[in-house]
Amino acid sequence: MEFKRWIFVNLSNVEGFSYDQVHWDILFGSLFWCLWKKQNEWILCDQDRYSEPILQRGMRLQQEAAAVRSTKAAIPLRGTILANVRWHKPQPGWCKLNVGGSVGRATGLATCGGVVRNKEGTWLIGFSRKLGICSILEAELWGLYEGLLTAWSIGIRFLLIESDCLEAVNLIAKRDSLLIVPSIIYYIAKLLNRAWSVKLSYWSEW
Repeated sequence: MEFKRWIFVNLSNVEGFSYDQVHWDILFGSLFWCLWKKQNEWILCDQDRYSEPILQRGMRLQQEAAAVRSTKAAIPLRGTILANVRWHKPQPGWCKLNVGGSVGRATGLATCGGVVRNKEGTWLIGFSRKLGICSILEAELWGLYEGLLTAWSIGIRFLLIESDCLEAVNLIAKRDSLLIVPSIIYYIAKLLNRAWSVKLSYWSEW
């Protein structure tokens, strides 16, 4: 079978080829993306963004995406939680914030960063922070907090946020994460309650 055809067949098959696996298309895409991303990180950064094994991360992504697929109603966050597969320009009058967090495999040291762009895709401001030792989820949440603070500081009042961490997006939306990292969720909630319009979006690179 030709390579592109093989990929298409796997991405189009929901039921899968193993007897006990549903959502095979998501699992295949997740694993394929994890392999591609790990290769790029080793080539370009000489390190992994995630210490999580490829199979484990792929299966976790599959479970998260399958949960989203089975839940058609979005969780409201004074706006909408969206699902994107690539970067799109925001609507007129809005700016877009892309954020992310990472944890070094060798050191365990975490960082977060992000960039704000306008409706034309023009870079407005960026940020990066060293966080010390924490989990990847906490790093992603710190990225959201720092991004909100940065956007507010330059006068943005209509903001669409894209994060590639579905767990962080859902924790903030559901407000049930106070048991995990109470301080950062609390301060994110305070920023979201300011006099502005914010939409939070899960952004997937695959």
